[in-house]
Amino acid sequence: MISSPAASSTSSSPLRRLERDDMLERSVLTTRPAAVEYRRTPLAHSVQTLIDALSRWTTTSLPAVTAARTTFDADETLSPGGAGRPRRHKLTPSRNRVTATPGVELAASGTH
Repeated sequence: MISSPAASSTSSSPLRRLERDDMLERSVLTTRPAAVEYRRTPLAHSVQTLIDALSRWTTTSLPAVTAARTTFDADETLSPGGAGRPRRHKLTPSRNRVTATPGVELAASGTH
C-alpha cells in the first residue's frame, strides 16, 4: 500500500498509468490534507512472481554480464568497430532481431 498527500498530476502520472492498467487501485482519503492511497490489484500480484524471477536472474547473471562487457570493451579498445574480431554469433534477419553486417551500422529488421 502506498499512502501520500494528494500530489500534483506530474508526480502522480506513473501511478495513474498503473491504475489505468489495473495494476493499482486508488482511494482518495477524507483527511486533511487530502491524501490518496494505492493498493496493488490481483493483476499486480500475479506479475510479482515474474519480477522476483527477473530480479534473481539479474543478481545471478550480473557477474557474467560485467565480464562480457569488460571483454567487449577491451576488444573494442584494441580493434575499434570490431574489425578482425571473430564473430561469436551469426545473426539472421527475422522479426524482433537485428541484422549485423561488418562495417555497417546495426538496423532493426522488422517491427517491434
